Amino acid sequence: MSMRRRHLPSYAALLLLLAFAAAHGSPVSCSRRRYYGSIFSFGDSFADTGNKPVAFALYSVPVTVMRAPYGMTFFGHPTGRTTDGRVILDLVAEALGLPLVPPSLAHNGSFRQGANFAVAGATALDAELYHSRGIPSGSSKLPINTSLDVQLEWFQALKPSLCGTPQECDEFFSRSLFFVGEFGVNDYHLSLKKLSVQQVRSLVPDVVRTIAAAVEVTKAVLHHYRSCIAISIESVSQQPKLNEESIYWSESINEQRLILRHGATSLVVPGVIPSGCSPPILTQFAGRAGAADYDPSTGCLREVNELGEHHNSLLQDALQELRAKHPRASILYADFFRPIMKMVESPREFGFREDVLTVCCGGPGRYNYNDSVACGDREATPCNDPSGSLYWDGVHLTEAGYGHVADGWLSSIQSSARDASSGTCKATEGLALPYVPPYLGPPFASPAPADSGRFRQGASLAVGAATALDVRFFRERGIPGAHSKSLFLVGEFGVNDYHLSFQTRSVGQVRSYVPRVVSAISTAVERLIHLGARALVVPGVIPSGCSPPILAMFSDAGPAEYDPRTGCLKAHNELGRYHNALLQPAASLQELRARYPRVSIVYADFFEIVMDMVESPHKFGQYPHVCLCLAYHILIISCMYAYAGFREDVRSERVLRRPREEPLQRHRFLRLSAGDHLPPTHRRPSTGTAASTMADLLPGAAAVVSSLLLLVLLLLSSTSELVAAGAPSLELELELGGARARWRYDSIFAFGNSYTDTGNNPEVFAWYDIFNPVMRPPYGSTFFGHPTGRNCDGRLIIDFIAANLSLPFVAPSLVQDGDFRRGANFAVGGATALDASFFHPDGEPPATGGAQFPLNTSLGVQLQWFESLKPSLCRTPTACKKFFGRSLFYVGELGFNDFNFAMGGGMSLQQIRSFVPYAISNISMAIERLIVKHGAKSFLVSGMVPAGCVPPILAMFGDMGNLDPDTGCMEEMNEMSIYHDSLLRESLQKIRARHPDVDIFFADFFNPVMEMVKSPAKFGFEEDVLTLCCGGPGKYHFSIVAFCGDPGATSCPDPSARLFWDGAHLTEAANKIIADGWLSAMNSPPASASI
Repeated sequence: MSMRRRHLPSYAALLLLLAFAAAHGSPVSCSRRRYYGSIFSFGDSFADTGNKPVAFALYSVPVTVMRAPYGMTFFGHPTGRTTDGRVILDLVAEALGLPLVPPSLAHNGSFRQGANFAVAGATALDAELYHSRGIPSGSSKLPINTSLDVQLEWFQALKPSLCGTPQECDEFFSRSLFFVGEFGVNDYHLSLKKLSVQQVRSLVPDVVRTIAAAVEVTKAVLHHYRSCIAISIESVSQQPKLNEESIYWSESINEQRLILRHGATSLVVPGVIPSGCSPPILTQFAGRAGAADYDPSTGCLREVNELGEHHNSLLQDALQELRAKHPRASILYADFFRPIMKMVESPREFGFREDVLTVCCGGPGRYNYNDSVACGDREATPCNDPSGSLYWDGVHLTEAGYGHVADGWLSSIQSSARDASSGTCKATEGLALPYVPPYLGPPFASPAPADSGRFRQGASLAVGAATALDVRFFRERGIPGAHSKSLFLVGEFGVNDYHLSFQTRSVGQVRSYVPRVVSAISTAVERLIHLGARALVVPGVIPSGCSPPILAMFSDAGPAEYDPRTGCLKAHNELGRYHNALLQPAASLQELRARYPRVSIVYADFFEIVMDMVESPHKFGQYPHVCLCLAYHILIISCMYAYAGFREDVRSERVLRRPREEPLQRHRFLRLSAGDHLPPTHRRPSTGTAASTMADLLPGAAAVVSSLLLLVLLLLSSTSELVAAGAPSLELELELGGARARWRYDSIFAFGNSYTDTGNNPEVFAWYDIFNPVMRPPYGSTFFGHPTGRNCDGRLIIDFIAANLSLPFVAPSLVQDGDFRRGANFAVGGATALDASFFHPDGEPPATGGAQFPLNTSLGVQLQWFESLKPSLCRTPTACKKFFGRSLFYVGELGFNDFNFAMGGGMSLQQIRSFVPYAISNISMAIERLIVKHGAKSFLVSGMVPAGCVPPILAMFGDMGNLDPDTGCMEEMNEMSIYHDSLLRESLQKIRARHPDVDIFFADFFNPVMEMVKSPAKFGFEEDVLTLCCGGPGKYHFSIVAFCGDPGATSCPDPSARLFWDGAHLTEAANKIIADGWLSAMNSPPASASI
């Protein structure tokens, strides 16, 4: 008899979702509590609660926002808000138990509970910068002088009325929530009235830097910003360059005026909206945009939306840097873009009309929008029901639209506060995590997004009902009820993925998801390591086949499907064992240990200990107190206050009393693995006082969680400290698999092409007015979650090497403004070994046309960039020799582009072969120069990829040569790569002979790729191994007119199953395999060996 799924009633489905949400507060039982004492907001019309009429009156600019029907939905009258009701800030304030934030210019009362400095029309960059360039036009008064800088001045002026001494201010603002933005929309919308989208795109870095400067900036950087913004505005508007004195930049953004300087610890920084869906922008571009410029599924302008995505990507990167520099501050990015896109894509799902781009209140015209007839004018007409419209009067949303956006933001600001807050806001009082502090001294771990305090002593990022896979994975398969939360912690994950899927999928089908779930967990572990984690515990999943909700769902299963000893479902438990087998030391975690030998990664066995309790419940005693638990999972995790044990009917949700005086039965602690399981616990005798040892507090079922926590304690504190605190001692020995690196480096300096480039490519291409799709999705989707400038779905080989050496990702030298003491990456996509003049007879590449390539970014040019940077790293010859002697110089793959461009220029293979020695000579001379002139002592020099296996080469030139019947690769091009590598090896050997004190590793790129091409299944790749993951229609999934990131391109669902990503470039999965091989050899061989 086959098992049939029984669809659970809604309350049962809720129990299923909550089964592992032990840290998630119940909204029914939790009393409303206030996490912040005040809100201070900066921004434009998306946040303005009434400043616009006052500010515009100062400049004699008329406004219609104080006329009906503004404010009609909630307030019943206009309030100065550019919507029919409340804005996001209002909804957030209400949810936090605070009054609506008063506008600073229109309020005469107290601002002790917050102030709103936002003004409609405000820009990030100063207004004068636009007016001096005639943007948007000579007669327009917009933007008026209400920029972010000006709003910060208003805040500074208000501050003395809020607090007197620095100590008072620190205390006051540490309990405040700061909203910095949205900023950027007005900068771009105003500029688009005069400039092209590509010209406006060049302003994005300046806008983002200005927003970041409102949070943190130094005087030195300030002067850099002044010149950068002036040059940027000058270049895009093609006006004569202004001198320094004519540039307006308020000096008030200095070290005394920064938000962080005032003691703020909680900030929310929103991104920009999808302007390409905004009715005013759609109307503006209606006469000049073609059909191909619109997204057919939404009607939005693609290129304008990509401008917003670019802004948001840079902003998130900037905020991440600020978090690293200010770990005591909670800096949250609020996504404004994706929520609106979801409402545009699926309006019915949110209760909106199908014509979702039509504004509710406007004048005659397409989208019911007219530049000459504004909402509030006599000729304008409002819709009957604003709640059925997304857009209110143009760019602004209705209260209904803002409500959906606010819900998402609040989940980051507020809902996680219940996960780790004390008091009534807990689903249960017996959670594991709060029992760590009494023995170590730190306070209860605070929920990272919701706590307004500091996190130096810990933070809880767990979210109830979180899944490892993104919620879209379940929605696409029609699986209901999935909740999407960011994945930052590493356990337990997987149970919700599988339990949700069981509602509509068989066990066999769900089994196919397991590798993806485990991969998501492994990726999360790596991301935590890159953020600085050095001790991690990763639990496996529970035996779901013993879970009461699953047993109820499959209650009509046949007798053969149950384990007769336990009553558990066999197939579901085997699924859990499969998950744990992939996750534990023999597989995923062991690989991470090998790559990060300095990091302690511990696997915690959740499965077997639960099975022990199910199989032998009598060993664990009975319950002393009544503890109401939702299901068996919460039974195990949540009842920590009870001196716990199990009754014989272990799967029952009923809990029995027993006399308090009955003795407790002790249980061995959970087995934990760091290569091998730990030995059993050795306990100290109790001193006789109640709860005097952790074993007294945490017996029985609670041992599952307490044992895992004890390992965390041991990673954080010495055994003697634990014993002194009254905790039981453990005999513990960890085996951290993988070899430790022989070499220790303080920095990495990299040269090369797109195989090494971590973000310089878009910057360089912009110099030549070449648009680069590498900054569009799905680039970066696997690891970073957004494009980074890497030609990959995730990380490159150099990223893995840096991580293994416990160094940060190597920053692109042309993009990163900051300290390069830990390394710099000069590699650029499209770079060649030979100088560009070799390919361009007239010297420099032409200004336009396909013959622009190769650009002037050759190895020689990159070496000049390095030498220009050198004075900022060291000043004397002795200091430089010492500094670069501790650096690794990474000379990435160079040569493929030389061959590729030569073939594209019509050269024969014989002609190309003739200049290979020149390319090798350039590489060798660069290495010699680094050794002799700069004191470099360690090199990793990459060989060349098998050019004959690269899909674009096969697609464009495959008919010029012979294809290997075993691999499908072009034999002549592969022979060229072999010839290149043989000359490079010979040259490196000569350099070693001349400089015996220098370590030079030759990194074999050819053979690892060839091995993956010949045996794809061995590495987890699909059999059509030469097919790209991301590309356009055509052979090998490659198209010269639809590159990855272009509108006509498509990407594969699982990049980890592909060798090639977008053309010549490899997927992160392939890069990892190659990096592992290089590192393995690099950790042990003599300096002259190849790797």
